[in-house]
Amino acid sequence: MAMWTAFPCDDTSHARDAAGLKKQWVRLHIGDAEPLPKDAAVLTAWGHFHAGEFEKAHDAGLKAYALGRDGQGISVAKALAQGLGSQVKNALETTIQLAPKHADAHIALGAFHAEVIDKVGKLLGRTQGADAATGLNMFQQALKLNAGSAIGMVGYANGLVMLEGNKRMKEAEKLYAQAAACEAADAMERLDIEMAKAELED
Repeated sequence: MAMWTAFPCDDTSHARDAAGLKKQWVRLHIGDAEPLPKDAAVLTAWGHFHAGEFEKAHDAGLKAYALGRDGQGISVAKALAQGLGSQVKNALETTIQLAPKHADAHIALGAFHAEVIDKVGKLLGRTQGADAATGLNMFQQALKLNAGSAIGMVGYANGLVMLEGNKRMKEAEKLYAQAAACEAADAMERLDIEMAKAELED
């Protein structure tokens, strides 16, 4: 059984009842273009997620990004050897094809390209369908779709460093600073902002 880490911020401001969640739905889901669920149980699970109660959200049946998260939990080389890389890439490309405004899918696909190349190099990365220019373009598209996305800024900054190295560090630091200055709409965004702050401190 997985051990869950509690939301590290002593902050209950992200807790919302169903009515509050419905009112903020568009703002909370601008990145993933997720429609407001009609099922009350699904809405409750999302409420747990936005409040930072991730274990409760999971237990309520929320298993979003399961394949991608499994791939992140093991080494990139192992994930590629198991064929998870192509599965994740295909799933994200299909998502973007079906929902071109899905900013978070663009971020995730950009991260796929960047992480594969960072771990196995450009030459071997090509065998997995990873391309630096495509990765950077995915991050840029994500920020066009959701300009205020802290995770989009952090992802793009990380991608710049992984794909271009220290020559893009100043640009990456600017993106981290912009992300750190964002105002969180929910617990997940709060974690993204804290991650940006941590990158600035390194």
